[in-house]
Amino acid sequence: MTILSGRKPNQTLRIITLLFFVINFGVSGQSTKKITIEDNSSHYSKEIYYVLRSNNKIKHGEYRSYGWTRKLSEKGAYSNGEKSGIWEFYQATGELEQRYDYNERKLLYSKNSDPPFTTWTYVDGEYNQKQPETLPLFIGGMRRLFKNLDSFVYPSEAKLMNVDCRVVVSAIITESGKMTDEQISTGSGHGCDEEILKAIKLIPDEWIPATLKGQNVKTKIFMPITFKRD
Repeated sequence: MTILSGRKPNQTLRIITLLFFVINFGVSGQSTKKITIEDNSSHYSKEIYYVLRSNNKIKHGEYRSYGWTRKLSEKGAYSNGEKSGIWEFYQATGELEQRYDYNERKLLYSKNSDPPFTTWTYVDGEYNQKQPETLPLFIGGMRRLFKNLDSFVYPSEAKLMNVDCRVVVSAIITESGKMTDEQISTGSGHGCDEEILKAIKLIPDEWIPATLKGQNVKTKIFMPITFKRD
């Protein structure tokens, strides 16, 4: 208590009250409430997470989600709206697919599996079929990558013509892990190309870039995508 020595009792009381107010305000400002969102349709999904009471748009705390098999699909934590610490991502079978440390920006584990796309490497000013040492990798794995395509709306013309939407999408994965220049490489028409491209462009820039000779390199990926009519 030497820090308060020489002060009058009422001054000491005011300081203690002020400290209590500051501490209490800080704690209440970071207090959270639990949110559960569940879809019990045939496309079952469930999210459990926490948001700040002061701003329910900011996630803060533990996060878990479950997919259509009702098994855990991903778990981790948010800190003031940003993913933090170690996250784990699971396949539909429940098997761990990827573990990533968002604080260190480091991949800790990835299940060995061939990605569903062809990769060309940018070498000597052009893209060619030379394979990089490590392929570009979407953080969260293929299950999370394709979940981003849930925004796809089946075009009415394709429904009317009773055709499936089968396209090949190309995109550039930059040295910094951004996805750019998304295009339809092979289209199927009937409105499919436009709708799939809209969905592809919503995929977040959360890629681990490819490497060649120990350095990050640009790559061009070609990804076949099929949406079948109901």
